[in-house]
Amino acid sequence: MKRSLLYIFIGAAIATLTACDEGDITDEVFVDETESYVVKFTGDISGVDRWAEDYDIVLAAFDGESDYSVIQKQVTATDDARTTLILSGVPTTARSIEFCVTNKLRRRVISFESLAIDPSEHSPSDTLRLDLTSPINVGMFASIQRYIFDGAAYNCSLCHGAENGRAGLDLTQGRSHENLVSTASTRVEGGTRVVPGNASASVLHSALAEGNPAGLRYDHSGLIDDVVRRLIDDWIDAGAKD
Repeated sequence: MKRSLLYIFIGAAIATLTACDEGDITDEVFVDETESYVVKFTGDISGVDRWAEDYDIVLAAFDGESDYSVIQKQVTATDDARTTLILSGVPTTARSIEFCVTNKLRRRVISFESLAIDPSEHSPSDTLRLDLTSPINVGMFASIQRYIFDGAAYNCSLCHGAENGRAGLDLTQGRSHENLVSTASTRVEGGTRVVPGNASASVLHSALAEGNPAGLRYDHSGLIDDVVRRLIDDWIDAGAKD
């Protein structure tokens, strides 16, 4: 009896080793069943290729607690202004979808359009839609004009407007570029407001820098944050294009 049991045990062991050699025993497969959103974006856009290399125009998701995207997909320049983009794999922890600009660290710099995600109203089985209702120029200087010079958060053109702009500087739409680029400063002797390709030599750079190194009557450094300060410097260093 004992000998019979021994033969059975040996036979089973041999069969197991043979199965391993023949590949009959497979690795266990783990399937990620985590739910996620899919987002479809459409819009008529231009100026995508007019940004400095450290920035991207993207469709991105944010969790509502950080300025850094949890996932994003780059929008590339095309011959057709009409753009359609699909962003999949958006985690359910996301609380907004934004058509925006991020820097190389994936931090939000400028947001053009956004869609709030409410878990009580949106389920992962839905395809979320973010559609622009009108054409938009997302070029670097056009964005600086719209969201910094004219934007409610900074509204530089309120003081530097078309009529009686302080320091003789007009930052309104259609006038700002020629008032800045290669134009002599009225406050810093021998200085140029914006020297294309050289932010550190530009009066605009020193006017916005902490400590007011330009020696202006008014310290502008507290009006903007480091992200905007870097954005303007990068625009200048990239050639200060319109």
